Amino acid sequence: MDDGVVRQEVRRYIEKNMPWPVQDARITFPGHLPDLSSLSERGLSVEIEKSGTGEYVGEVPFNVRLADRQGQRRAFTVRARIEVARDVVVADDTLAYNRILTAGDVKVKRKWVRHLDPKLITSVEQVEGKMLVTNVPAGGELTTYMLKEPKLVKRGEVVRLQLDRGPIQISTLAICEEDGVRGALVKIKNMSSHRIVYAKVKGENHVVIDF
Repeated sequence: MDDGVVRQEVRRYIEKNMPWPVQDARITFPGHLPDLSSLSERGLSVEIEKSGTGEYVGEVPFNVRLADRQGQRRAFTVRARIEVARDVVVADDTLAYNRILTAGDVKVKRKWVRHLDPKLITSVEQVEGKMLVTNVPAGGELTTYMLKEPKLVKRGEVVRLQLDRGPIQISTLAICEEDGVRGALVKIKNMSSHRIVYAKVKGENHVVIDF
């Protein structure tokens, strides 16, 4: 029996059960199979199952059981190397510490990976408006560890306070009582009424109260 038949069956099993589109996966078999020359391909039964609970990426073992009509049997493990195509976000040019990123600062490239790194950033939307906490060279991959939400309002600074009540919007000025990032609730003092209230940070020096 040709061991290429076994590899083809394992490949079919992987392509059927993996969560990735077939075009986004590369499958190779780096190891050797045992001697299968005594098995007949005619009437051969093949059973395959994935070993373990890991992802379909990297070096993945599969249990294979073969049996032919003459009663010959084999059970062994086939290791498949599965690479997955992933989008990763990289710096379009050298980016400096404390820079607030825009879509023009980065680009997306396709990369074959053998490990799914949850820290890697895969879309431009994940970096827009974020601040870098480190320098990144041109072409460098961005990770969640490199970014933080910038402080859009700061304690003691004047902010625009927007009051929304349905279709009615009123704007006034207020003093921010604490630092805040986008979406945070911060304490502010209305400059006209001197009342202390809480408002949500919407943008740079811009907070909103929704009624």
